Amino acid sequence: MLKLLVLRAAPLFLRPAAIFLEAVLVSGDYVLIFVLPVAMMALTLSSIPLHLDYYKSFQDPLGVAARSYISGLTWIVIFSTTSLVSITYLMFQDAPQGLFFAIAFTFLIEKLADEASRALEFQKQFFGWFLIQMSRSGWFFLPLLLMVLGFDYLLSFVVSAAFIVIIFATIFFSVLRIPLSMSASGLQLILKNIVYFFGSVLPASYMQIPRMLVVKYYPEVSHGYLIIGQLCQGFSLLFNVRFQIPYRKVIARRTKAFQRIMWPVMVKLIWIILSIALLYVFIIFYFLDFEFDLYLLSALLVPVMTADAILFSIMTAHLGYVSWFVSRRAALKTYLLCVFAGVGVATAVGAAGGLLVSPLILPVTTMFIGALWVMIIYILHFSFKGSK
Repeated sequence: MLKLLVLRAAPLFLRPAAIFLEAVLVSGDYVLIFVLPVAMMALTLSSIPLHLDYYKSFQDPLGVAARSYISGLTWIVIFSTTSLVSITYLMFQDAPQGLFFAIAFTFLIEKLADEASRALEFQKQFFGWFLIQMSRSGWFFLPLLLMVLGFDYLLSFVVSAAFIVIIFATIFFSVLRIPLSMSASGLQLILKNIVYFFGSVLPASYMQIPRMLVVKYYPEVSHGYLIIGQLCQGFSLLFNVRFQIPYRKVIARRTKAFQRIMWPVMVKLIWIILSIALLYVFIIFYFLDFEFDLYLLSALLVPVMTADAILFSIMTAHLGYVSWFVSRRAALKTYLLCVFAGVGVATAVGAAGGLLVSPLILPVTTMFIGALWVMIIYILHFSFKGSK
């Protein structure tokens, strides 16, 4: 367990370090603070669980499930990349064109790394997983190095990202050993699982919308906010290493039984996290006139974003449970109910005092939303009355 934790935690320090170096070395023409939230949101939105039938079929590399999986994944990558570039161009027409390519290539790297990592987890090849995670975060230093050597930073980023895409595509096909395919079976698999797109909207909006809002409305603290968020994911990692990663196969095959065993621990964590959220509500709305300097703001962000990261893990774990055993129709009902609940909480917070009174209010709001989503999933699918 300790070895697994070390392998998981080590890559987490690379990305915050790259963000910090960008803040120090680059004079204004930033890339990472724009690219990372958008690319990671696109990654989460594209995470329709096409892999379910493939992994349930014991990973037959030449079977029908394998060919459908790789075909569906190919279509998803094409659709997602095209949509991502188009949408970001329409939203930020004044931005340098290289930024759109930087976002698209970063998304491709993350998607390929994510799928290859899942395969290695199921194969219990954790050292290979570690190398992929180190690489998917470590390549951000390459364009910074090229900039120091005198090259344009944005151009260096785009060229480096294109090169890394080729490397990760090679790794992906080497790990899965499934030939590239674009067939109608892939499109059918997407349509079969399209309901889970609404499920991916939840974690995507939970994690990335606050980061985008900080970049837009608090640019002076955006690097620090992203760095703290990345580092606090280490606590989320502790949760996953303890309660999720070693039990992937058990979760897939005995989902309800596993959730019921883990629920007492999770519900205690939720109550602790909500207590922290309420404390921060008091701090925010009773000290609005207090001018937080950057260091004090950072100190206040660490505990609240740590709690937020742990709740995010609990929430995504329950969303994952839904995909394994709940019917697609029931899953859609769950996802839509969570979406409406999240919009309702955000609207209520906005009406009470505004979502943008302080960067601190963003993780506090998402904590309340995440806890509500977990309770909705629990009541619908795991409680005595909701279970069937």
